[in-house]
Parts: sequence; structure tokens; C-alpha cells
Amino acid sequence: MKADTEQMKMKRIFDEQMLAANRAFERKFADMAESFSEEIERYNQMFTDGQKDLIYWKNMFVDLDTKFKEYVTKSERYIKDKDAKLEEL
Repeated sequence: MKADTEQMKMKRIFDEQMLAANRAFERKFADMAESFSEEIERYNQMFTDGQKDLIYWKNMFVDLDTKFKEYVTKSERYIKDKDAKLEEL
């Protein structure tokens, strides 16, 4: 009879240890999942910011390219006009 109560006591202690270990594991797993979610959110924000930067710089390039082509066209027209006026003289 005493052996049964000792065995039951040991089983209860073991079960309590298993429950405590399981709760600790679940807390650690939940912390890891939250940390992982935060990291994903941070990477998504970095990606979004990178896209915004790329769009900004692409627009800047298009604007600069358009202005440069306009400058070249006006310069060529100016040169032709000057050449024509020189030929008239």
C-alpha cells in the first residue's frame, strides 16, 4: 500500500513537471512566433520603403531625361538657326 502511494506521489510529481515543461515550451514558442511576426513586419516595411524610393528615383530619372532631351532639341534648333543666319550674311 505504501509503495502505491509512493508511486502515485512520484507519478503526480512527474505529471506536474511535464505540465510545467509544456507550459514553458508553449510560452517560448509563442514568444518566438511573435518575434518572427515582428521581423516579417519589419522586412515588409523595408520592402515598401524600398519600392517608394525606387519609384521616386525612377520619376526623377524620367524627369531629368525629358529635360535633357528637350535641351538637346532646343540646342540643335538654336545651332541650325545660327548657321542659317550666318549663311545669309
